[in-house]
Parts: sequence; C-alpha cells; structure tokens
Amino acid sequence: MSLLTAVMWGVLPAFMLLALQTMDPITVSFYRFVFAFAFVAAMISWRKQWPIKRQFEQRRGALVILAGLALSANYVGYVKSLEYLHPESAQVIIQIAPFLLMLGGFWFFKESFTRLQLLGTLLLLSGFVFFFDNKWQLLFSGSTGYTVGVLLMLFAAIAWAVYALLQKSLLTHFTARQMTLIFYGFGALMLLPMSTLSDLFALTWLSGLALLFCCVNTLIAYGSFTKAMSIWEASKVSAVIALAPIFTILSTSAAVALYPTFFDYSDLTKTAYVGAFMVVSGSMLTALGRKKAK
Repeated sequence: MSLLTAVMWGVLPAFMLLALQTMDPITVSFYRFVFAFAFVAAMISWRKQWPIKRQFEQRRGALVILAGLALSANYVGYVKSLEYLHPESAQVIIQIAPFLLMLGGFWFFKESFTRLQLLGTLLLLSGFVFFFDNKWQLLFSGSTGYTVGVLLMLFAAIAWAVYALLQKSLLTHFTARQMTLIFYGFGALMLLPMSTLSDLFALTWLSGLALLFCCVNTLIAYGSFTKAMSIWEASKVSAVIALAPIFTILSTSAAVALYPTFFDYSDLTKTAYVGAFMVVSGSMLTALGRKKAK
C-alpha cells in the first residue's frame, strides 16, 4: 500500500500539469475530491459502513474538521505550486512532509529520536543545500515565481503532515474507508465556492484524460495511504513514500520525450540531483530510525 502510494504521488505532477492547461488548481482539486467521494460513498453504501454519531464524540468531530482543512490546504497548495516549479523540484521539496511527520510522531506519539534519525536529518538538510545549488540567490530574492512556488510547496508539506498526524489518531475510531469518505466530502464542500465548474467543458481530450487520471490517482493514492497508516507503523509508511521523487523523475523524463510541447526539460543541475538523492535518502533514514515508545 505504501509503495503504491509512492508511485501514484510520484507520477501525479506530470498529469497535473496537463490538467492545468485548461483548469485552475482549485477546480482541479475540487473534481478530484468529488470523484473520490462518489466512489468511496458507493462502496460504503454497499457495505453499509456509514459513520455514526458516536464516532464523532469526545472532540473527535473537531479533529476531523481540522484534518479535512489540512488535506484541502495540501491539495490546493501542491497543485498551485506546480504553476511555478518543475515537477522534479516540487516532488523533492515536498519530502519535508515525511520529515515533519517524523517530528510529529516524536512529539505526539512519544517516539524516541534515534542516532539513525539524527543521521537522516543531517543528510536531508544537507541535501537541500546541494539541491538548491545555483538557485539560492533566486530563492531569497523574494520577488520571483520560484520563491512563491517553494513557499507554496512548504505550505502544502506542513498541511500534509498535520493531516497525516490527525488521521493516525483518528484511525483508532474510524475505518480507513470512513476516513477517506469524510475527508473527500469535506474537501469538496470547502472548495466548491471557489471552483469554476464550467472549466470542465473547456477540457481538451488530453487535459480531460489527465484530469481523469488525477481523480483516479486521488482515490488510489490516498486510499492506499490511509490503509497503510491503519495497519503499519507511520515510520515505515513515511520511509516508503519518500521514494516518490524517483518515480517523478522517471515519469517526467518520459513525458518530455513523448510530449515536448507540454513539458520542459528538468532545470536541475548535476549538483541538484545529488542533493535530491541525499534528501530522499535522508527522508527514508529519519523514518526508518523511528522507534515506538516503551
């Protein structure tokens, strides 16, 4: 489930860029939520596993709302950042999310901080130094699209970590399918007033297929992630999904070869690729180094 999540998240940016040719980020996110909600609702109706009132008691209802807000913020921030960043850059920067999940596990779930985690943290932070390579001046200029893209992706990473931590605690009271149903429905309601629904009729056959894939991707990726979090330690899930940038690099390279009109070649230098490898490795080590509290 974790590896499937990594693959889905890794290939997502390439298809997202195609959908953004004729649809704005918020509307794309809205349709992704609606599609996934409809599918999960059909499954829950068939199995008769609808959430009940008792599950929302003892402040859990407030946590559900907060998690839903965080997931919606992650979706919009991630998609919006792709207007400014190359998919490979976006996927590497989002690796700060599993790192934040690790810190959250340390703080909220009382997991110990090991030497392996310390090594992973140093490797990850050092990797970012190499990753930005010749873009440090551009990054701190504060007036460029690149800076905006990086800040949006950091915002998306923080939102995702909040969502993941809240979901981990809520999964003791809800099933994985119930959680995805609630979050998809909440996200759709949140984004509906800001969406341009008529953009659906402006889609070309290529952007339409891309949007459909993004919708299916949402269902598979977050369904797999939620299931993985319910049956496996958060540390191991984080370690596996840290592989997502590898699939982004592979899928983006293929997209450039197949559709050079729509995709640009990577803007990363050799030093930046070394940094990206360090970031991914550091993210995996910090996750694998986690231990449960006694």
